[in-house]
Amino acid sequence: MSQENPYRPPESAVSDPAGHLRAGATVAGGLAGEYRLEMGEVLGEAWRLTRGMKGSFWGAALVVGLIAIIVSVVLNFAGLLWAGSMEALESSIVMQFGMQVAINAVMAPFGAGLIMIGVRRAAGLPVSFDTAFAYLGLFLPLAVLMVLQSILTGIGYLLLILPGIYLAVAYTLALPLAADRRFGSWQALETSRRAITRHWFQVFVLLLVSWLILLLGILSVIGWIWAGPLLVNVHGILYREIFGVHEAGADGEEATVEGGMQA
Repeated sequence: MSQENPYRPPESAVSDPAGHLRAGATVAGGLAGEYRLEMGEVLGEAWRLTRGMKGSFWGAALVVGLIAIIVSVVLNFAGLLWAGSMEALESSIVMQFGMQVAINAVMAPFGAGLIMIGVRRAAGLPVSFDTAFAYLGLFLPLAVLMVLQSILTGIGYLLLILPGIYLAVAYTLALPLAADRRFGSWQALETSRRAITRHWFQVFVLLLVSWLILLLGILSVIGWIWAGPLLVNVHGILYREIFGVHEAGADGEEATVEGGMQA
């Protein structure tokens, strides 16, 4: 006779290699601040999740880096033709800022793809080289999102720097919200900002430490091999803990954000 409990709830088909998958994380819960972040736990899990993904991540990151170089060269050449001379281009702050915004916009789907490697990894979903290029079909909303984010953050930095730092951290999860849940550009930005603001300082310190680890990894010559994947895994864990992962079957409700619009 089978000893299996007939009343046991069904198990999820999604595996969680680190054992930290938070059940029930939703957009509404994230907006209400119903999440907990422990730096040691997040960094420890992010480190464990680097096993088995470094090849896929760095292969994709290398190609994305080459694309970024090509995009930068092409757009800078276009800017040079527009300005008429290198001196005019370099002396115009507006032109320089506009060029950077344009580069950010073109690279948005690739940036989203790299972050989604971490998101999917944190949710126990398979990741591969192709994951970084799986969101090119969302080019328009992701590009508009990055234009808005770049402009708003840039204005924030002009206003005594601190508002820019606040927005740079608060908008951290806007790209994965647009990629994973197909949120519109403004809705993704506002959802990320409102949710992260609930525990802004915790997120800021966690991201700061993660970037410092990447910097130390680069300086150590070989440590970057682990530090790069760790950084995207930290983003993935943050997203999972705050909003849940829609691609993993998490609650896909779209909480209403005032002023939200599709782009």
